Amino acid sequence: KKLASDDAGTVRSSTVHSLITLSQTLNKDENKKHLLPIIIALSSDKSWRVRFSLAEHFGSLAKAMGSSASDNLLSVLGSLLRDIQPEVRVKATFSLAQTVDLFGLKKLENINAYLAILVNDSMQLVRTAAGEVLCNLFKLDLKPVFEGTSKSTPKNEGAKLLDLVSKLIK
Repeated sequence: KKLASDDAGTVRSSTVHSLITLSQTLNKDENKKHLLPIIIALSSDKSWRVRFSLAEHFGSLAKAMGSSASDNLLSVLGSLLRDIQPEVRVKATFSLAQTVDLFGLKKLENINAYLAILVNDSMQLVRTAAGEVLCNLFKLDLKPVFEGTSKSTPKNEGAKLLDLVSKLIK
């Protein structure tokens, strides 16, 4: 916690690497209890390089936290996906592609909302990464979403996915 609030941005950025190592030694509950608050704090760090480092390594940290922290993690990732710095948005979008299976269909409505922004991003790399997110989403069992039988997602989420693919193609 002390390193994550250090005055030097390089120290705060290095803290992200330490969190990865720590997350591999702690169990998911301990990660959620001890590391998640630090991750949340780093996601709004004043230095874009710290946010970039967090976005770059978000996938490893999210997998160490597990699906029980998915609400908090998706919120953190959402702030990184909307970051003012384009490099942070690129890394965050690729991290979403890595972790989309962790969030699963229960968070499809949120993911679609973020994707709706990402497919219109001015940065080509962000749009490319959004395509990768969509590819990884389509690797999940989306049959209930398209058939309207999914209890965890609203009925129109399948149509939204197809609309996002169409926007990327254009």
